[in-house]
Amino acid sequence: MSTIEGLGPPAPLPSAPRPGVPARRADGFALPQPEESQAATGDAAAVGHASGLDALLTLQEETPDPDARDRAARRRAHDLLQALASLQRALLADDESAAIGGLEALLRDPPIAADPGLAELAAAVTLRARVELARRGR
Repeated sequence: MSTIEGLGPPAPLPSAPRPGVPARRADGFALPQPEESQAATGDAAAVGHASGLDALLTLQEETPDPDARDRAARRRAHDLLQALASLQRALLADDESAAIGGLEALLRDPPIAADPGLAELAAAVTLRARVELARRGR
């Protein structure tokens, strides 16, 4: 266990701020009083900050990265191919209900690839999955 030795003199305590006068630090920076801060900036600053952040997030959602769109489309096409293979295996075992449910889930809200070739390939895989569902009356 270590001990504390050689403490210097206590630092002076800051004086209590007076109402209406901003508290000043040694470097000259002044902090507004809580009631002044609420009255001066209050909800307007919070709304301005939140709306700026919301606008940035909305912009990012509306214009996704083309590489991210391609990755999502590629991943979905791969998952659809896996689900179609599962459907084949399920048909051999006479239990296709789970495989059909997996296909239906994958066909909801498809990502659109930025690369035209990838988009065409993903559309072909999606069409094949839709044909398999249509053959089963879904």
